[in-house]
Amino acid sequence: EDLESIGMDPSAIAVVCWKGKTNLCVMVTPMDGRELLERISFRFGLKIPKVDDGKPDLKSDDGSDEQPDGGAETVDPDCVPESKASEDMDISDVKDTE
Repeated sequence: EDLESIGMDPSAIAVVCWKGKTNLCVMVTPMDGRELLERISFRFGLKIPKVDDGKPDLKSDDGSDEQPDGGAETVDPDCVPESKASEDMDISDVKDTE
């Protein structure tokens, strides 16, 4: 797909990466977003939920199809890996504030 059609597609996903004061923002298709999620989850040992036809499972715990409001995010402790920041990241541009 060309860049213009991805930018106008309401199902496109924004991905933002940053280090220090530098950042990179890109828009990706849902299929590319899913592939990125799978690669990141594999790299950091995360478990991702299985979904049918690429759509996220938005059903609530009570079985209704109510959409989440986005205000409160719940984190499954089994999906959160131990921090790898000390071995993977060098945050040299953070100044000591003490």
